[in-house]
Amino acid sequence: MKTIFTTATFTPAEAEAITGVSVDQQRTWRNRGFFPKFRGHARFDVFALARLVAVKALSLRGIGPDDSKDVAGYIANGMVASMAHESDFWSGDAKAALTWQELPELPTREVFIENIVKEIFGDLEDGRTENYAQYLKESSLQPSHWKIQSDYLKSQFLRSRNVYSNPYRFFVWWADGTPTFALDLTLAFNSHDSSDPKASGAAVVLDLDLLTGQIFDRCNRAFVDVEFPRNENGELIAPIEYGAAMPFTRTPQ
Repeated sequence: MKTIFTTATFTPAEAEAITGVSVDQQRTWRNRGFFPKFRGHARFDVFALARLVAVKALSLRGIGPDDSKDVAGYIANGMVASMAHESDFWSGDAKAALTWQELPELPTREVFIENIVKEIFGDLEDGRTENYAQYLKESSLQPSHWKIQSDYLKSQFLRSRNVYSNPYRFFVWWADGTPTFALDLTLAFNSHDSSDPKASGAAVVLDLDLLTGQIFDRCNRAFVDVEFPRNENGELIAPIEYGAAMPFTRTPQ
């Protein structure tokens, strides 16, 4: 049995409250083919909400939907992948993820914080890394298995939707039209010299943390409900994972 992922849906009015895109504008964009048309009443899931936010953010930077419609889905997938690390993204059995197996021993708080800083900044050692490490030390953050659990949930959910995205914080749309995600803007821009087509003009940068934070701040419910399979006693059992090899059954002759 597989895990069941059920995405929450939002009405156009709810989508307006979350994204700031009016119901009339939503309808106009759908009629012009920038968004799929709905059968029956219009409803938006988290991918559609993220796409609305992406199109609006690019429009505010002078890039209209005609030019952004292809890249907006790329940004939206990255936003959803980023959001999936937050516990508020999930409901249902989410926090029971991987409890059907033995999880690794938790590190000390000091090592836990060091690992987070290294994951974000890599081998960089400057004021930013020190400031962020100090911020985490002064926070209430404690070691947990949530990083492992959320990585698992994200992977399985996105695979179930045929989405493969592993974004960093920043979306960069280079001058030559190449879209990418970047962890550090300084490194991203310094890696291209003036002869590189990517650096031949202005680049568009979006901060996914700010865009996804807006969605979380304006939505008071989870985006995806998780239901793991259970045995006859109601106990969680290991699900068949999306992307896993299926057993071969010989066709009867």
